[in-house]
Amino acid sequence: MKRDGWTFLTNHGHVLVCLAVTPDVLLRDVAASIGITERSVQQIVSDLERAGIIIRLRVGRRNRYLVRREELFRHPLEAGVTIGEFIDLVEHGRELRRRRRTAEVVPHSVSVGGPEDSIEWATEVHEAVQPQHPH
Repeated sequence: MKRDGWTFLTNHGHVLVCLAVTPDVLLRDVAASIGITERSVQQIVSDLERAGIIIRLRVGRRNRYLVRREELFRHPLEAGVTIGEFIDLVEHGRELRRRRRTAEVVPHSVSVGGPEDSIEWATEVHEAVQPQHPH
């Protein structure tokens, strides 16, 4: 049996990222982007709300989701890591990927920057993946 469809995040993690990035997103759009049913997303949102990770706000006829960034991860392996730090890490990675894609479509005859730009980018990547130790 081949098992190559796994990801590092659970569906709960995926839903949390979607709600943090787009607080007024429709749950059917979250379901489509993750590849699960809308009902599954509704159940996950309920789990996150019960755990105090998100707050669901009614705005007119729509819901808006507030992610409580100060909340801590629940598993002992990630103890001390806040939801906000996790979201920031994911967003930083997405921004770096956008920058790389933009750089790939620039014609070779156009100078994007000197070697210091690639050093700066490498430093950002390195700092983003380093564990944060209290001083």
